Amino acid sequence: MMTLHTILALSVFLAEGYFLLRLVLGKHSVLSLIEYSAYGFLLGSAFSAYATFGAALLGLPLSLMGLFALHAIMITILAVVTFLRFGTVLLSKIPLLPPPAFAEQKPPRWVKIFLAILALWVLVKILVGTYGLLATPVYYNDTYANWNMRAKAFSTHESLMLDRMPTDEFYFGGRVPSYPLTVYLSKVWIAKAAGGWNEGAVNSIHAVWFLALLAAFFAALRRETNLLWAAAGTYMLVSLPLLMLHGFSAYADALMAASLFATLYAFFRWVKSEGSLEREGWLRMFGMMTAAMVFVKNEAMLIFLPPLLLVFGLACIRFGRLAVNFRTNDFSRWTGMLSIVALPWIFFKIAHGLTFGNATGVSGFSLVPQEGVAFAIEGDLLFTGSYLLLFPLLVLLLFLGFAEWRKHALKFLIIYLLIVFVGEFCIYALTPLSIEAIRHTGFGRGMVHLLPLCVFVCVLILGDIFSSADHSVDRDSHRRS
Repeated sequence: MMTLHTILALSVFLAEGYFLLRLVLGKHSVLSLIEYSAYGFLLGSAFSAYATFGAALLGLPLSLMGLFALHAIMITILAVVTFLRFGTVLLSKIPLLPPPAFAEQKPPRWVKIFLAILALWVLVKILVGTYGLLATPVYYNDTYANWNMRAKAFSTHESLMLDRMPTDEFYFGGRVPSYPLTVYLSKVWIAKAAGGWNEGAVNSIHAVWFLALLAAFFAALRRETNLLWAAAGTYMLVSLPLLMLHGFSAYADALMAASLFATLYAFFRWVKSEGSLEREGWLRMFGMMTAAMVFVKNEAMLIFLPPLLLVFGLACIRFGRLAVNFRTNDFSRWTGMLSIVALPWIFFKIAHGLTFGNATGVSGFSLVPQEGVAFAIEGDLLFTGSYLLLFPLLVLLLFLGFAEWRKHALKFLIIYLLIVFVGEFCIYALTPLSIEAIRHTGFGRGMVHLLPLCVFVCVLILGDIFSSADHSVDRDSHRRS
């Protein structure tokens, strides 16, 4: 019975995210069915947590009846509005997967067998990882003392615990009260729906978040390349040891990686879109996923959002999308969607004296060069085995494919990636956080957030290189004939 209740609790996030996507995207959907499922679950988790946060501030108890009533009201309202707007609550005439950009030729039999073996191996990894996540109680550092313990405190006290003194160790849940609440409040709902706090039940959502990342990543590559490249790229992503470790642990970094990738891919499609309807759809996706991202981890607002503002602003200038009219000013509309979540959360943190860093406030840092950081980061990226050969491959492809990607929408993602890399390096090289790079802790978790984007860039550059080579061969054959 607990398993059934957990599945129903998880399905609530999917339902809320699905309806929200339908309403915001309108009649012209840019998503396939698999993307509705993946993005819907990611968006629904953050939207649900944000709504729960607001309702709890207004006095809603975080009890089973309180949360059930909140979700029932939200789903009912979203479903009714969807029906009134579209005449149905179900999707119609929508493909399972997005159409490919490259021609898909029927692969040889041996390729099919090889892909089937890879798919089976990925499935084994997912099943084993999920079993370990569900069967092993959390016990290590932040998984116990932060991500689960803070959620358990909210669940036990059935409130946000803001009535305590700020010096109380359990004020606003305790441990790291500055963190956004998507992970915690998602687990509170699952615990209440499951009939009580159970480690396997509340941790199950991490596996679903990871599966949502893989589904969104596969669909994105399918749209930009074809099925074979999408399968190869997804296998490359799943093969990264540190990402797999976080995908099936109770940390929030796989969710952060999924949210960041969803945001950046929507931005990428906005850049590439030529038709106004398609561009409008991806702009709305971009705004929604950015707003959801800032309610996942502090890194979103401190590290990922500032360069995104810069790169998006430059892209708007480049494409003339900074019109005076608000309705045609893409930057202003995106900022407006982001502000719905970001501004109340910022004001709340200021009003309650919460830091904008994680365990340490960023305002207290002095910028002083730290010894050993460059050597530690080099070792982390190249020699620990956490990322296999991903980063040497990425650097090589950036050089080999420069002639292609500099003319491609991909250049905006690469510029963003380089800015974030430099920012991450400076954070550890110039502040006391250097210890988290030297000990291969915080820096490695930060890289987990960027791994889907890194693999995505590699696959697209490889696809362009091979596509250019095929075109050269075709031209040479045509000349000879």
